[in-house]
Amino acid sequence: MRVRIVERPAMHAAVIRSELGGEGTRRAWRGVQELLNGHPAVANAEYGLVFIPEWQWADGVRELWTGVEITDPGVLPDGVETISIPPRKYAKLTIRGNSGAMEDGYAFLAKWFERTGIARDTDEGSFGFEANRLKPVDPFAISRSEIAWFDYDIYAPIKNGDALAPDPHPRVESIAVAAEPARRIVGVERFVAQGDGENAAEAIPAIREQFHRLSEGWAGAGGRGAEYGLFTYAPPFGPDQSFLYLAGVEIPADDEGPIPAGMTARTIPAGEFAAVTYRGPLAEIGQAWGFFHGSWRGRFGFEAIDDYEYERYGDLYLGADDAESVVELRFPVVRAGRRESSRE
Repeated sequence: MRVRIVERPAMHAAVIRSELGGEGTRRAWRGVQELLNGHPAVANAEYGLVFIPEWQWADGVRELWTGVEITDPGVLPDGVETISIPPRKYAKLTIRGNSGAMEDGYAFLAKWFERTGIARDTDEGSFGFEANRLKPVDPFAISRSEIAWFDYDIYAPIKNGDALAPDPHPRVESIAVAAEPARRIVGVERFVAQGDGENAAEAIPAIREQFHRLSEGWAGAGGRGAEYGLFTYAPPFGPDQSFLYLAGVEIPADDEGPIPAGMTARTIPAGEFAAVTYRGPLAEIGQAWGFFHGSWRGRFGFEAIDDYEYERYGDLYLGADDAESVVELRFPVVRAGRRESSRE
């Protein structure tokens, strides 16, 4: 998990109040949908918002405001009320996972405030909120006791936020060190001469497109699914260096079927990796590399192995231009003092 300090503009919302509790929130959401579904004042129909009255934390939060962002608070039907949130800074944390991940997330956020000394704004009239993604699954349409997956952002308001700089990598949602198994990747591989001026931002999509053409009717069958992008580097590692890029899919270790013409097989060795989750358009994915190489590596008891890195495009990848696309990146690491390079 990773908390980011973000700055948001002013926002208006149309809401219905309810008592604290999952089913009360869902009833309020159904009411909002009945009154505002398709209404021209709705500014963003991709999110369902749940506002928390921060001033109630002292005695226990008793009620919530559930609704949607709107553009014009003056043209709404009876049955909803409006709230206006001024421009301000928030501590933002993304929750993806089951109810255990949700509970862990709130505990993580509380410890972050305690550890950093940054004050959460719990003054009268201060609102925090949860921005719930409604796709691919609408969490409000599933009973609280039955829901198995959450994907939403917590925005906790910060007191005296003007003194704090926004996060330089706001689209990097989380980082954790995780053990990964060996993976056999089959796809199209090409040398990208970035060190000689080739534009990697143009070369990589072209390699992926070539893979899509050659793999038509093959990728996705027989246990093949998520796509991978494998970067292989020659030392010395550094910014803007050239690299091999393999765009492909993982195949089972026991898959002995033929590889399509024009493709290459590579094995990513098992080991520990810094697992970085990025959400946003591919044009801004450089934030993930900037965060790992510029902010994280060398600071938390791990050293980077600079031979290779890889990306994974799974079910939550929605396309190159979609702001909600998720790409998982893996950077091989070793615990400090045990540096070794392993590449097959």
